[in-house]
Parts: sequence; C-alpha cells; structure tokens
Amino acid sequence: MSSISIYVVSHKDCFIPSNPIMKPLQVGCTVSGCHIQDMLHDDEGDSISEKNRMYCELTAQYWAWKNDPSSDYIGFFHYRRYLNFSGKDLKPDLWGNIIYDGAITDEVLKELGIDADRMESLIRQYDIIVPLPRTIPEGKNIYDEYIAAKGHHKEDLDAALSVLAEKYPEYAETVEKYMASSRPYEVNMFIMRAELFREYAAWLFDILFRLEKRLDVSSYSQYELRVIGFLSERLFGIWFMHNKEAKQLRTLELQKTLFRDTDKLPGKISTKEGSVVAVLACNDGYVPYLAAMLCSIVHNAKQNRGYELFVLTTDISERNQQKLKSLVEADRRFSFCCINVQSFAEKQELFVHTHISVETYYRFFISSLFPDVEKVLYLDSDMVVNSDIADLYDTDIRDCCLAAAKDIDLAGSIKSNSKLALYVRNEVGCTGADEYFQAGVLLFNIKAMNAMGGADELLRVSQQQKWNYMDQDILNHVYRKKIRYLDQVWNCVMVWKETKKSRMDILKDAQIHVG
Repeated sequence: MSSISIYVVSHKDCFIPSNPIMKPLQVGCTVSGCHIQDMLHDDEGDSISEKNRMYCELTAQYWAWKNDPSSDYIGFFHYRRYLNFSGKDLKPDLWGNIIYDGAITDEVLKELGIDADRMESLIRQYDIIVPLPRTIPEGKNIYDEYIAAKGHHKEDLDAALSVLAEKYPEYAETVEKYMASSRPYEVNMFIMRAELFREYAAWLFDILFRLEKRLDVSSYSQYELRVIGFLSERLFGIWFMHNKEAKQLRTLELQKTLFRDTDKLPGKISTKEGSVVAVLACNDGYVPYLAAMLCSIVHNAKQNRGYELFVLTTDISERNQQKLKSLVEADRRFSFCCINVQSFAEKQELFVHTHISVETYYRFFISSLFPDVEKVLYLDSDMVVNSDIADLYDTDIRDCCLAAAKDIDLAGSIKSNSKLALYVRNEVGCTGADEYFQAGVLLFNIKAMNAMGGADELLRVSQQQKWNYMDQDILNHVYRKKIRYLDQVWNCVMVWKETKKSRMDILKDAQIHVG
C-alpha cells in the first residue's frame, strides 16, 4: 500500500477524525507561541511558521515540502474543510460548499466517505485530486472578482502575475485563459502524487518569496495581511490548468465541505485514581481572574498527590488555553484541560440576568462529563483559594448528592425581605434560610447525582420558570434533601459597603454559625 499523508491544517485544537492518512498539523506556531498536543507543528524542522499571518495555510504546505520526504501522496484539508469521497453529489451552497452546522460526527464522516480504505483506493487512481470549482455569478471572471472583493487589492494581483510572467513565461497563455474564466479552484486543498507536489511547491514558493518583497503591506488590516494566502489560490488554479494539459495528468474533482462546528465533542472523561478532580467554568473575558484562581490552587497544594483541573468553556481562545495550561502544569503534580461544552450549551435555553453569564450553568454538565468519577469539586473562577483543595475534596459526602456551605448572604437578606423569604420557601422548597446553600463551592457525588437524573433533571427544572438565582436555586430545589453542609470556612465572603446596608450588616442578620 502506498503511503498517503493528508495534512489537516488547523490553528486551534479541534476535532479531527481518527484516520491513519489524515494527520493534524498546527500552523502559526511561532506566531501563537504555543504547541497543541497530538499535532504536528509547522515550526519544527525547516519552516516558515513566522510568516503565517501572510501565508496562512501555506506554512503547512512549506513544512510538508521540506519535512516529508517519504510519503507517496501528499494532500491538505482544513480543519473545517474536507473533500467528499462518498461518490454521491450532496447539496452545495452558492460557494460550492456542503454546509454542516452541527459537529463532526461518525454519521457525517460516513456520509462523506471519510474512510481510510475507501479514500486510499480512490486516491491511488489519480495524479491529483482537487475541490470542484465553483461558478462566479453575474458573468464576472476570476480577475474581476478578485480586484472587486473587499480586502483585496488590484496591485497585489498584478504584482503576482508579473512575477509569474518573469520567472515562468511559458505560463503566459494559461494565465490569460484562467484569469478570464469564471471557474476558480479555491481554498488551497488538494491531494497529489508526492513528486508532483514537490514540483508544485518549488514553483509556488519561488514565486511567492520574490512577490513578498514587492508588496507594501504596512497599512494592511489583519484580514488584508493574508494577501499571500489569497494570491496563492489564484496561482494554484493557473498551475493546475497548465500542468493538467502539459503533463496529461489524471485528475479528479470532488465537492468540498464547510463545517461550522469543529470543536471536539466532550465525551466521558477519565481521571487517575486518587487524584483531586476539580472543575471550573469560564469565558475568554474572565481568563485573568481564572488565572489568579488557578495560581492560588497550585500555591496552596501542600499534599503529595495529583491534581486534575478542568475548565468548562465555549470560547476561551487557543492562545489563552495554552497560557493557562503552562501556568498550571509548571507544577508536575497538576494536569490541566479546557473542555468545550458548546454541544451541551447550544441545545438549552438558559435564563440569565444582571451580571451573571451563561457559564454559571456549566456546572450542570459535570455529572455527564465525569460519570465514572466518584467525586468532583466545583469552584467558581472568581475566587482565591487559601488552603489545599484536597482537604475539601476528601470530605466524606456519604450518600448525599453534594456538599456545600450555607448561603449566609441570602440568610441575612431574607430577614428584611419577606418576598424573598416566600420565594425560597414556596418556589425553591427550602423550609428556612438555614437550608439554602451557596453554589460557588460544591463537592459533587456523581453516582448519587446521576441516580436522581443528573444533568437532564437539572436542565429540565431550569425550564420550569425564571429562577431568581438561576442555577443556584435549581441546585437547591433538586438536592435540598440530599445535601451535606460544609463548615462556613469554605465560604468566606468579601466585605463591601453600599449606601443602604453593608454586607457585614446583612451577615449579622443571618443567624448562621460561621465557624
């Protein structure tokens, strides 16, 4: 069997099928300053990773050209773009894309024929496989469309064609023919015989390196700065049209996809026996506070044991994820991972108000994500830890669903707010303020929670009404009879003052022993 390497180009950690011929390759590593695990990296070996802002996915093509001497076929997909190997024509949009709004699943991969044996059998029949070209509307040609597009500049395209004419005059007729056509080959995706790819790469980068010296990009926006990547798509079309005829290549054109959701689907998460398992929730804007919280956890971890920290999120950037990971894993006792819960969150209509964000509900998903873990400690990300979280984690929950501290804020507020007292008793179901717990520090008994319906039950109750304190009310309503109360030392609060009543005044009304 021939060796086929299809490099799946990505700048972020995302879902990529387990397929022996599809190899994840991270681009822009030098620019981002991070390496994603379980990927190849475009800054290793002979590379131009530092040019990624201008060259886009071409830093991957350069890397493969210089660092893959053994494959018989070399190709490139994007993390959201594959080719359709199914043999069936699927409905495209106006840009020729097969659109998938949901996540990449086994069913989708089967529909596209993304199977190693099937793909290899087809690939070996051709010299080159390319995406099916689209048709430019309104009678425009490739040249006209480029110069009219926002963020593209006529002088850049003219400069590229000028360099091509100087270095490869034998392409002149093809250039005129291709630029006047309305059928572009786009997105820098293809699969070629390796020998052919190396010829193409030598041709392409010979042009681009000279072109780069002629372009003035000093005033370009971040989007405009991708000019080399944009121009290379047009150059590829010219090269393909010319060599298809000159070399009598065996070619195949396949439909291309566009996946809207490429994040990894969170599945059942396994942990190491004996480790402290702690979960937080955060968005990208709150990362500085999360970083302080994580540092405090690490600083106070005095015991000789392992700690596994997880952050539930939908939007923390790859760069920030890597920064957080390096911050935590500098201590060898700790491991760190961000879990994208978009596939859970997008299915729910979760009510929020005031300053609270939707991330407050992500703790609901813990019992689904960690079904085989005995206990999970949940901590809000806007706190500071002053002792070893292992001391809290080792609390014996017995047969309760969770352990938590009583909410002295609410207990104090109820004394002067009769409506709140009625709400807590009639809606939440707590007979008194001393039964209501605070949800910023929670020790979950996963088995007991799942026995009562787990995440599904919590989400069902969330739809019953617009709860005053949202997820905290819901947790109190569902687990009020299955709670072990923690000492109040696990619920220290910040003192603030307002015109009417300070927090200390409220706490004095709580009539709860604070430990």
